[in-house]
Formats: sequence, C-alpha cells, structure tokens
Amino acid sequence: MKSIRVGVFGGLMMIAAMCESQTQQVTLPTGTALRVELDKRVRIRVGAHVSGHLTKPVYLLDHEVIPAGALASGSIQNTHPARTKERIRRLLAADFTPPRLPDVVFDSITIPAKGKQTASTVAIVAPAEQTNASVLTLGVKAKKRSIKQQVGDQIEQTKQDAKDTIKDHHYWEIVEKWAVGQLPYHPEIIWRKARFNADLSKAVVVRDTSHQALPTEDLHGRLPEGALDARLISSLTSETAKRGDVVEAIVTKPLLSADGQKLVVPEGTHLFGKVAQVQRARRLGRSGSLRFSFSRLDLPNNEAEQKTFEIHGHLSGAETAPGEHINMDEEGQAKASDSPAKYAEPALLAVLAAGAGPDEHHPGTAAPGAAGYASNGFGLIARVVSLSTRDTNIIQGFAYYSLAKSLYFNFLDKGHDTTFPHDTEVQVTLSER
Repeated sequence: MKSIRVGVFGGLMMIAAMCESQTQQVTLPTGTALRVELDKRVRIRVGAHVSGHLTKPVYLLDHEVIPAGALASGSIQNTHPARTKERIRRLLAADFTPPRLPDVVFDSITIPAKGKQTASTVAIVAPAEQTNASVLTLGVKAKKRSIKQQVGDQIEQTKQDAKDTIKDHHYWEIVEKWAVGQLPYHPEIIWRKARFNADLSKAVVVRDTSHQALPTEDLHGRLPEGALDARLISSLTSETAKRGDVVEAIVTKPLLSADGQKLVVPEGTHLFGKVAQVQRARRLGRSGSLRFSFSRLDLPNNEAEQKTFEIHGHLSGAETAPGEHINMDEEGQAKASDSPAKYAEPALLAVLAAGAGPDEHHPGTAAPGAAGYASNGFGLIARVVSLSTRDTNIIQGFAYYSLAKSLYFNFLDKGHDTTFPHDTEVQVTLSER
C-alpha cells in the first residue's frame, strides 16, 4: 500500500515538473506597443492612478504572448498644454479652462490565468499617448454625396450613438460629459474608454507557455503575399511630410500560411517605404492628402538567411479617429474628407438663429424657446444670459454668433490635414505588382 502511495506521489511530482517545464520566459523588446483602454474615468492631475485593459494582444515572432484583456495600470506623471488651436476653439466656445494633456506612464501589466498557470503581474515602464483612433478604415474613396444625403448620414450616426450609449448602460456619464462641457471652467477629465498607445521603454521578461516554433515557409524565390498588420514607427502628416520622406513600420501580428502551420512573415519585421504624393490642407476647407507605399521588408535578425525582400506593399487600411473621415482609394492615397456635419451643422444653426428672433404675436418679447436656440456654441454663459434678458438683439446675437463660427470653421478655415500619429495601426497589402 505504501509503495502505491509513493508511486502515486512520484507520478504527481513528475506531472507537476512537466507542467513547470512547459512554462518558459521570453523577452519583449524595447518599443513593443501596448494598446490600452481605460476602465474608469480619471481626473487629470499629477499622481492620479489610471487602470485599463489591453484591446489588442501582444505577439512575439510567431505566437501570442499577452492576450487582449490583460490589465494594465499606471499613473499620470505630468501634464503639458494642448496646441494653441485647441485653446482658441475652447475660448470661442466660452470654455476658459486651460486644456492640459496628461503624460501617462503604465508601470505594470497583469497577465490573466491560463490553464494551470496562475495570473502574474510584470513591472513595466511604458510612456503612453492618448489617442481617439479606434476605427480601422478599409475600402475605397467614397463617392460625392448630396447635402440631403449627408444630413441623413448625420442623423443616422446620432441614432447609432444613442443606441450604443443605451447598450453600454452608462447614461449618466454621457449626460455628465455634456454638462461638464457647458461650464466655462471645469475639471479636466480622462473619460472611461479613452484609449492610449504605450511603448515599452525597457525590455521586459514575461512568462510564456511552451511553444514550438513554426517552420518558415519556403517561398521558392517568390515574394510574400497577403495583408500585414503593422504600426507606424513615427508620425506622418500631410502638414509637414515631403515627397520622398522615408516611412517605417513594424509588423505587429505574424502572417501565417493558409493552413496556419508555417510562418511567412514574423512579428517584428520592419517595413520601409517612401512618401509618393502629398498635398497640405489649404484655406476654404480644402483638406490635405497623403500617399505612401512600402518597397522593402526586413526580417528579424534571428530568422531566415535571406533577411531582406524587395516588395510592393500599398496601404489598404489605417486606424483613424471617427471625426477625421479619412478615405482611401485603390492606390492607397489617403485624404481627409468632409464629414456629414459640415453641411448639416450650419443648416441647423441657421434654422435655430431664425427662430431666435422676436415673437410676432407679442412685440418686444422673444419667441418661445429663443433662449434655447441662441445658446448653441457658447455654453452655459449664453444660456444664462439668454434666459435672464428680454433683449431679443442679445439673444439673436448669440444665435448668429454660433452660425458664423460654424461657417468659418467649416468653409473658410484651413481644412483637415491627413494625419497618422505615432503607433497608428495600418494594413499593408503585399502583391507582385
């Protein structure tokens, strides 16, 4: 009996040793990108704690190392002022709060439990930049649409936003966002679901389950084909870019063969290309455009003997913020297009301004609801003044101020430059030609 117990105990120890041997450590190199979404709002002040989760998994060469959903935490180390243009826009909207941008640094990441492996927390140093980009835009350049169609698009987008809000069960946060935005002076807040791109400033050793390296597919002299997920190493904008400027990206997800059993292009591969065409944004609402392509692919040092390929890779998708309205054509040219609000907003404000005049049936008094019509675009100050005065000239003046401001920014001011910030996700399609 005793020998049986000893045998069972020995077997369990062997199984435990085998499980332990299946766990190894790997090193994530400096510059590895982490994409974090905050789980709760944070007031912008030095020392404030921030926490969130990864929205994208982290890969190393041919497999996933950190899954999406892993928890990340850090703090606000410092703040810096926003661009002058943003400050001016706030002042024109009666928002006198000096805009401050947070310098967030994530200092730990918790890898969730998997199988018999318990959760583990790893110390990191990853300075982060806030980004509104969350949409990967694919497809070709949109066709011109009439004003009526664009107004309809804006209404449908508003309906969809309302549905998403209801589905998310955070009604009061939406109301609070709007209310805070109406105040002439208010606390600066990073709201829940804000997104950050963080890059490791130091290499990090993390736990990894045993993984048998995939064999490299023999292309027999052919160029690799397929769509690569990558991120831009440096920012790129039509405002400052010049034709011939070098563009560099790094592959963030391995490209596997059709059966998933062989590695074609590993994570960490560098892509090099050049700007082929650029047009800066100009006055009268004319937006900028940008076109670049990739011509060289460099494999990581520890991969196949042939480390460099001459390729033809064009931009087939890019991560953009919803308000940027960037479209791409078949050749990969990206251009900031007009949003539906460009025509819908001034048209609506013109109707409201017309309704902010004196009451036809009661001379000397404002029309019903005039104070509400007039308060668009100048926050709480306009609402208070409009409700406390009977002077229809003041009330209507606020209404036409909002209309004039909308017309200026939409039709007279410089258009939007096509901008891809540092760490922007892109999709690069490889082809023979």
